[in-house]
Amino acid sequence: MLKNLGEIFEVIAFLVSLFCYKKNKGSFMMWMSLFLLYIIFTESLGSYMFYVLKKPNTVVYAVYQAVSVCFYSYLFYELLPDKKIARKIIAVSAFLIAVSILIVTFFVADSVELLYRLKIILCIDLSIVSCYYLYCEFMEEKPGELLIKNTGFWIATGLLLFNSAYSIVITMHPYTSKNKVFLFGLPIHNFFANILSVFLYSCLSIAMIVWKPKTKKT
Repeated sequence: MLKNLGEIFEVIAFLVSLFCYKKNKGSFMMWMSLFLLYIIFTESLGSYMFYVLKKPNTVVYAVYQAVSVCFYSYLFYELLPDKKIARKIIAVSAFLIAVSILIVTFFVADSVELLYRLKIILCIDLSIVSCYYLYCEFMEEKPGELLIKNTGFWIATGLLLFNSAYSIVITMHPYTSKNKVFLFGLPIHNFFANILSVFLYSCLSIAMIVWKPKTKKT
């Protein structure tokens, strides 16, 4: 059960996105369904390659990391009111994605540890962007408005919690892997990935539920 906890919450978030699709249709939040479906496909393909085909699946997850940064950067671009800052965020993320693609093409297929280094860089990028967004929200909070009803707050909180914590966990991967450190029967990095995924996809689910499309002025 614990081994598949992250995948279960991915599916739950996808079902929530389908439930909210009619409300979110026409806004940037409608793309959440496609992104979550891609995540489920990636997890399934990665597991099939590793457990059935007995082949490395590092490239699959490396591409996923790049796509994730691209998608979340797009979300922050739409959520941030200052488009000048948002464009800079997109530019930095695009640079990291380009570097990621080069690493995937020439190195990652034969190096698991290099994949984890790539994850650390992208996790730090999303953590910084999430922190900046939350800072903007706290500075611009208006009396009577609750942050818990703010879609961006939930997206940024989920991403900050997941990426900041997971970057610490995977930094220790060479040590924990070499010394076979397990927790509740799982490699420690897999254990924390599952637990953190619960928080991430719960936050994304709440973000989709509280999202209110802008009403067109007549």
